[in-house]
Formats: sequence, structure tokens, C-alpha cells
Amino acid sequence: MAESHQIWSQRLSGIFLFILFTTACTPAYLVRNQPNLAENIYALKVDRIEKEVARNPDNPDLLLKAVSNLTIYSYGFLMEKADREVVKNYHQGKKLYHRAQNIFNRAKDYGLRGIKFHYPGFDSLMEATKMESFTFKKEDVPFFLLD
Repeated sequence: MAESHQIWSQRLSGIFLFILFTTACTPAYLVRNQPNLAENIYALKVDRIEKEVARNPDNPDLLLKAVSNLTIYSYGFLMEKADREVVKNYHQGKKLYHRAQNIFNRAKDYGLRGIKFHYPGFDSLMEATKMESFTFKKEDVPFFLLD
């Protein structure tokens, strides 16, 4: 009887994880009570999004999704973990900060690539001295979250 209950419990856990992955949400409960599970799930989500970007590099909506998810993962999990780790093991904490920085840089690159679809002359703005030459719209703001 206990073995049957355990099998059903495992199946329900599998169904729960399937629903979690397919709905693309991380409930606050998991973040508070199962931080490693939540971090692992989010890491898989980030990996999946980056693979999608590699397959569809010219999709500005996908690039924006990558900016958002990489930033959340890097700040919400890696930076937070590095803050705690640096107190116990400075070298390991610095490694985590470096890893987070690399992910932030990738997110920034995705954001810059995405904004170039809306403003093809954006590269010239980076070299220009007068920023007034471009007028951005409200919907462009998420692309600049990391700058």
C-alpha cells in the first residue's frame, strides 16, 4: 500500500513539474521553500530561451524575452547566492559574481540586438555625441533595462 502511495506521489510530482515548465511560471512558494529546485528550473528555462534565440536570432520578441529571463535569473539567483557565498568562501563568491556578470552581458547583447530591429541606425547613436538624434517609444524601454 505504501509503495502504491509513493508511486502516485512521484507521478503527481512529475505532473506538477510538467505543468510548471509548460506554464513558464515559478510560484513564490518554490522560491521560498525550495530555492535549489526553483533555481534549477529557471536555469533550464534560460537555457531553453537561449537555444531558441540561437535558432531564431532575428526575432525581437524572443530577444526581449531573453533579456528579461537572463536578467531575472542572474540577479534573482546568482547574485543573491554570491552575496551569501562571498561571506563564507570569498573565492567561490567571486566566481558566482563573475558568472552572473557574464549572463548580464549576454542579456545586454540580446537587448542591443533587439533594439536594432526597431532602430536600424542605432549603432551610429552609440558613436554620436548627441543622443537627441533618436526618439524612443515607451515599448522600447525593456530593451534598455541593463544599460
